[in-house]
Amino acid sequence: MQLEIQKTERELKIKNYSPKTLKSYLYSLREYFSFKGCDFAVLDQDNIRDFLLYCYKKTLPLRVETCV
Repeated sequence: MQLEIQKTERELKIKNYSPKTLKSYLYSLREYFSFKGCDFAVLDQDNIRDFLLYCYKKTLPLRVETCV
């Protein structure tokens, strides 16, 4: 996981991303890797979609979730 994060950080710095954007992107990447919990070299679309849904549900107020 650390190697992938370092590679991503290097690429973002080369592209001159702002420090706040860099911090945000790397935080999100760490969260995804933590959620995925296995082979980081392989990205699969379903797992990414599950992660996005997980993040969406985390940010919803409880009253909205119960209405769905």
